[in-house]
Amino acid sequence: MAATKKNNGAPAEILALATKLTDEALSIAWMATEGVAPSEEMAVTRGWLMDELHKRLGDDLFDEWLMAVDENGDGLDPLPFLERHCAPTARPCEGCLADAGEECLPGCLALEQ
Repeated sequence: MAATKKNNGAPAEILALATKLTDEALSIAWMATEGVAPSEEMAVTRGWLMDELHKRLGDDLFDEWLMAVDENGDGLDPLPFLERHCAPTARPCEGCLADAGEECLPGCLALEQ
């Protein structure tokens, strides 16, 4: 039985696994790919992880994370950016802007209350 193909040629089952990762596990998975020798498999894996990060962070925060670098010019761990985002299935984020009467990030549960 062939797997249903989806985003970037990934089997739907693999993409479903990425959505089940906690933010911490997704961040660890991403950081584990940093500095690994380039290969087709690694590029595909990083693409799947980036798709999930983009979905969770939204356009603006994803772009901010992509552009952020540390003092050595290396990319940053996405976890702090994930912690700033309100996932649709999570609680309102820490320091939620909606608490101050401002518009929070897309998907924040506080917006639905």
